[in-house]
Amino acid sequence: MPTISHGATTMRAQDYRKIAELIETNAITIDVDPDLGGRGGYLDDEKAIKLRFMPRIGNARHASTLANEAVHAATHFYEIPHNMLKNEYVSTVAGAVAMGVTSERVLRRYINPRHFKNWGYYYSGWVWLNDFKPRGGWSITLDDLDHQFEHPYLSTTANPVSELRVSMAGSYGWKGKVEIIPEWD
Repeated sequence: MPTISHGATTMRAQDYRKIAELIETNAITIDVDPDLGGRGGYLDDEKAIKLRFMPRIGNARHASTLANEAVHAATHFYEIPHNMLKNEYVSTVAGAVAMGVTSERVLRRYINPRHFKNWGYYYSGWVWLNDFKPRGGWSITLDDLDHQFEHPYLSTTANPVSELRVSMAGSYGWKGKVEIIPEWD
């Protein structure tokens, strides 16, 4: 996994290891609730990653959700003052990259606009996997993604940041101006 950052929110490879350690020691719990709306969430007051499924190794969707929630847990653990929307951008890019690292075939299905209306969530992962990683790019900021890149299913080029914003606008637009400084007890 590359280092992914936007504003104060930064997620590095060693941060995933730290979150895994916190899960192993039960400092962070994983709670499975099949009735959960959405695929997952992180509740900082409970120090819990909530999932709708029991995570399976090798499942690209599960890897995506876990990477996404790990960003929120790391932000809480390191007490990083952050803009919630920027934090959501980093967590979404982390999820997209994790999906691609686990299965490029699944990621390609999720970036096809004819099959998945919110393909912008995942396009940044495809750009990293196909454009940045082959050139040795192990660090991504959203500014790096704010350019046009060839898209495998579109005849035009696409901008990963603008597609991410479009996909997230309905769900996360309200978080843009809220500043949260989480405290880890």
